[in-house]
Order: sequence, then structure tokens, then C-alpha cells
Amino acid sequence: IVNQDPNDPFVDKLGVYPLTTNTRFEKNGSRLGLYLSNRWRVAKPLTLELGGRYDRASYTGDRDFSPRTAAALDLGHGRTLRAGWGRYRQIQGIDEVAALNDGGRFFKSELSQQWTAGLEQTFSRGSLFRIEAYWKEGSNLRPVYRNWKGTPDTFPEANEDRILVIPRDSLAKGVELYFTRAVAKRLTMNASYALSIAREQVDRIVNINASFPIHFDSRQPGPQDQRHAAHLDLTYRLSSWSINGSLAYHSGWPGTLERLETVIDSAGDPESALRPVKLYGARLPSYFRFDARATRKWKKWQAFMELVNLTNHKNVFGYDYFRIRENGGRIGLTRNDEKWFTILPSIGVSWSNSF
Repeated sequence: IVNQDPNDPFVDKLGVYPLTTNTRFEKNGSRLGLYLSNRWRVAKPLTLELGGRYDRASYTGDRDFSPRTAAALDLGHGRTLRAGWGRYRQIQGIDEVAALNDGGRFFKSELSQQWTAGLEQTFSRGSLFRIEAYWKEGSNLRPVYRNWKGTPDTFPEANEDRILVIPRDSLAKGVELYFTRAVAKRLTMNASYALSIAREQVDRIVNINASFPIHFDSRQPGPQDQRHAAHLDLTYRLSSWSINGSLAYHSGWPGTLERLETVIDSAGDPESALRPVKLYGARLPSYFRFDARATRKWKKWQAFMELVNLTNHKNVFGYDYFRIRENGGRIGLTRNDEKWFTILPSIGVSWSNSF
């Protein structure tokens, strides 16, 4: 039972709360997966691979065959041209149900059709450069429950931002670059950059825990759409010690802003209420994080100490608004305050033992 909006200190007057959920769900079944492939050296520089996968799930009724093919062409001087195509089926897991929202519905498998093409160049001393382009189309997508605020939450099913998204299809495309090199005898560098787009076409969005409509574009960015992403890792090894520094950056994910609107409550009186402007109609600030780790290894044991987010950069995962009373407790004037969720520096030590 949820008696009140956890993000609003005032008593709900619109009849949204309390929310009561009582459910029990049991399901059993089996899954089977078979994969067969063969690789041919068609000519001295050309290698082809053909294969397919069969998947079956008794609890969803899926019986899918997914063909795949790939080719590699040796261009000489350490250069290799690669291309691939495949169909991939994603069967819903038996535990992947929204029991608190729909009682445990299962859907047919999702289909993803993917094309890839890339060029790989190897250098002396083990250095490697790779550039790859991809195109991924998703269809037969199953409905998905989300919380449009995007903020971390222990019980997202009970919040007022719970929605059911019914997508028609999705598209992800981009170009990725990867480079690794031994900078010195004991120092290794790994770097990558990705330019990408992830979008989805939506037929309908249902508001689960509230009655107000959700404004959205039929063709909208996915919740984790990020145009630019970059990583840099440096590792220094000395005998039984290794020191690693890791930098991660990506441009901001889509975000949803809110505004105050005047609505009529159940008693017929005007009331100020927070409403989303447009789903994923804004962009969050860029994400930036730098971590460092020192590891000491023994024959069977290892210990490490890690410092997380050394720059103390505020990484925003979503906006959450709340109302503040003013003028002696009246809501004649209200304002929205944003909350940000940030990863702060922390230190952790752990040991592992492998026999």
C-alpha cells in the first residue's frame, strides 16, 4: 500500500493515492537453444561463415529459427575487412514479468535484424585499430513498463511516473572506433569512441498510476540514447601490482521536464499539480566519470582499492520535482526544485580467492 506520492510532502487531493497492489504469480516452463555454424576458406583472402540458431520456449510458445552470416577479407599488411548480417530473437525470460502491474503476461519473442561492417588494422607490438558501423532494426517489440523521470527508485511500480510504452519498432545505428596500444613496456592504453542514434516508434503510452495524459512524439529517442560516448583506460603493471585509470564520458540522455498546471480536484476546487511537458523532450547534462584502481595479486589471493568519480562530477540520471509552500502555507506561489543524483567519491577494499 502506498498512501502518498513519495516526491510530494502534501496530501494528495486528486484521488491518485492510496495505491494498493496485492498479487501472486507462478509460472513454469522450459527453454531450448541450438546453434550450428560452419566456416569456409572460399579463397586465400576470403573466409565465409554461415549459421543459424533455433530457440524454443514452452511458456511463450516461441519456436524461432534465426539465420546469420559473416565474411572476412584479408587485405594484407595487417588489414582485415569484415561484414555480417543476422536475425536475432529475444525470448522473454520466465522471470521478466511485471507482476505488480499486469499479473505476469508473456509475449512472443522480439526480432532484431542487424548489419555490421568494419575495418581492422593491426600494428607492431600488438597495437590494434578498428572502425565498425552497425544498423539494427527491432520489430515485434513487446510492451515495456518504465518510469519517465529516470531517477533511481526502490519501488518504481508505485510511483506516479509509471507508464506502459507500446512500441511499434526501433532503430539503432552508429559508428564505433577502438584503439589499443602498449604505450611503454609496462603501460597499456585502450580507447574507444562511438557516434550513435537510438530511436523508437511508439503507438501508444498508457499512464499507469495517474489519470493525466502523457504528451510524446510517435518517433522519439530511446531512454538511453546518447549521441557521443568515449572511454579511455590506462593500465600500468609492475610485478604483482597494477594501477588502472578509467575515464568515461557520454552526452546527455533524454530527459523529461515538468511544469505546474491548474487542475480541478475531486471536490471541484482548483489545484496546482505537476505535469510532464513532453516525454523525453529535453536532454540531461553530459556524463563524466574518472575512476582509479590499485590491485595487488598473490598466488591465490588479490586485493584492490578503488576510488570512484575522483573529479566529483555531478552525473544527472533524471529530474524530480516537488512543490514548496509559500506565503504562510498557501500554494498561491509555488516553484519547482530539481533533484540530481550524483556518484560521489568512495573507497572500497575486497579480497577474492580462487582455487
